[in-house]
Amino acid sequence: MPLALATDRSNPTSPQAMRAMDGLVGALFQAGFDERGAWRALGAINGLVFGALLLSTGGFTGAPGAHAGEEQVGVYIRRLDPARLPHFSRLLAWTTQGDVNPAADFEQALDMLIQGLEATAKSGHSG
Repeated sequence: MPLALATDRSNPTSPQAMRAMDGLVGALFQAGFDERGAWRALGAINGLVFGALLLSTGGFTGAPGAHAGEEQVGVYIRRLDPARLPHFSRLLAWTTQGDVNPAADFEQALDMLIQGLEATAKSGHSG
């Protein structure tokens, strides 16, 4: 998946990608963001998209080890000290039960981001 970013079609600096980016920035301006607000909103959107990509290819979504290697992740999980990292240990244990749905999780994160962007634009504090 990360290699897809290097292709002309999805390269974030290709003419095709820049046209899509221009449309997104136009939508942000239309929603009421000024230049600073649009820049920050674009950063938040890119952070979500590229962050989700990195997390999914690093084995942090779905079953641990699906991408990073079962043996490597197994060692990592066994080294966690629940006494020192109780909250992360609890969360990681939950992910091993197979209840993680990367597509649904991304969709939820995107919905949350959009709601925040809408609230920011409506408040007039977009910059």
